[in-house]
Amino acid sequence: MSTRELCPFIKTPPSSKCYCVEVNSQKIPNLLEYCAKNFLKCNFYISHTKNVNETSQCGSSKSFS
Repeated sequence: MSTRELCPFIKTPPSSKCYCVEVNSQKIPNLLEYCAKNFLKCNFYISHTKNVNETSQCGSSKSFS
C-alpha cells in the first residue's frame, strides 16, 4: 500500500481559491482528489510553486554592487 501524502498547503493555502479553504459539496471531489493524494497535479499547487520558483530565480540573479 502506498503512503498517501497531503498537499503541503493544507495548513497554509497560498490562495483563497484552493479547494481546502472553503469546503462545500461542490469542492469535495477536488479536495479528495488533489489535496489528499494528487496535489502534484493540482492547478493551484502547480501555479503557486511555479510563481515561487520564478520569484526565487529572479531574486538570486540580482547583483548588489
